[in-house]
Amino acid sequence: MNNNNFEELNNRNLDNCLIYLLAIPIKIGYKPNDNQATENELYIFFSCNIRGVRKYVTSVFANDFNKTSDWYDFLLSLKNRGINVLLYAVIPNNDKLSKALKLAFNEVNIYISYSEIINKINKYYTESYTRNFYELIRKIYISNDINGFNIAYNDFCEQFVNYDFIKELLDNAFKRVKQYYNTDYEIRHFIFSIYFYRDTFKIISVISHSKKYFNSLDEFINELIPTIQRIESRMFCTKNELMAIINKLYVNYKDLIKPYL
Repeated sequence: MNNNNFEELNNRNLDNCLIYLLAIPIKIGYKPNDNQATENELYIFFSCNIRGVRKYVTSVFANDFNKTSDWYDFLLSLKNRGINVLLYAVIPNNDKLSKALKLAFNEVNIYISYSEIINKINKYYTESYTRNFYELIRKIYISNDINGFNIAYNDFCEQFVNYDFIKELLDNAFKRVKQYYNTDYEIRHFIFSIYFYRDTFKIISVISHSKKYFNSLDEFINELIPTIQRIESRMFCTKNELMAIINKLYVNYKDLIKPYL
């Protein structure tokens, strides 16, 4: 990656065909100019192209987008940067963004990410208590079949057996996940990218807590650039794994992806 500042990152061309768009939410202290510092939710977007390469896309404050049309304009700006086809989106539980994605990319399949589950758990438990939590979430999202999901869900309920409020808080999230098992295992495994999310989120969290507040978004992203460089310089799957994914996509989306293969 040759880009080395926030403005260049936010204006560079994007890949024409994306397997998925992933939004990682994080809360940061923000104090532009002389305004009072506030805690704002930031969405950090990453993409993965048809060759299995991940790329940083952009970052925006979620509360700057009050309407579906705001998110739609944002997505049009991504299309203007080159995106023609988007097959999957893994995003926070944001109804306005979901609706805008469907308007901007008719073919897109939208999945609510595990961020909702992780953030709710982290409100009440320390990382040491939930050190195996990501592995449990991985099994809930990407077991081989629905039987594997049921086993993982029961394991979750057993871990939090004395805390009914946790299970009730996450009941709707788990109902959504169960529906995702209509999607092939290989696709779910690839697009949810739970360990990539975990490792990237940890780095982002360290940056977000490194200062009481940030004066600008580019100040925050400049701290993230070394991580972006590492992400964009390596592959996160083997060639055989990518071939299996492309083969699955080709069966389902031949007309969409064939021009980009």
